Amino acid sequence: MQVRAEQITKTYPHANAPVVALSPISLTVAEGEFLIITGASGSGKSTLLKILGGLLAPSAGKVWVGKQEITHLTDTALTLFRRKSIGFIFQDFNLLPVLTALENVAFGLQLQDLPTRQAKEKARFWLAEVGLAGKEKSLPAQLSGGQQQRVAIARALAMCPQVLIADEPTSSLDAQNALQIAEILQKLQRETQTTLVMATHDTRLYPFADRLLELGEG
Repeated sequence: MQVRAEQITKTYPHANAPVVALSPISLTVAEGEFLIITGASGSGKSTLLKILGGLLAPSAGKVWVGKQEITHLTDTALTLFRRKSIGFIFQDFNLLPVLTALENVAFGLQLQDLPTRQAKEKARFWLAEVGLAGKEKSLPAQLSGGQQQRVAIARALAMCPQVLIADEPTSSLDAQNALQIAEILQKLQRETQTTLVMATHDTRLYPFADRLLELGEG
């Protein structure tokens, strides 16, 4: 799916003057493109990603994901649209600590009413795709940071999203694991033609992208 933003902004009220989290920006991410968004801390990378993924409403402007304009959907409609079309990978993994790797990946599929057996079969397939075959029964605490991030990637990709949003997905990983995660994402993005939008400070990841976008302050 193509992702398109038209003059989106985000401001927050403050006693003295509104705080600008994101200055007006327009951009288009082509279907199947891998875009990396760069910029200093405070430049609005995470805010932009949240708006593009429908997790945060802009103060002004519009966002289209495919043919759907998402900025004026009801909360219920937006939740259903995200669940169907958009995947998210966060820097802190967001894995459920009491569930195994297999159960963490299968959980979202079961929320979509996929039968448990099929959900676990699909989860097992995607764990193998990210190099975690044999780790299905491991709890998050029994996995390294790199392995936990791979579970998070498998969880996102198992939902077959047409758009994947990744916010600093390698920031807590060592160099070797960071590059391995980037390689996995690029490989799977190309194989599935998923539109991938990633925010990162890590310059080593830039060569993996089709295009870089640098944000200035705010």
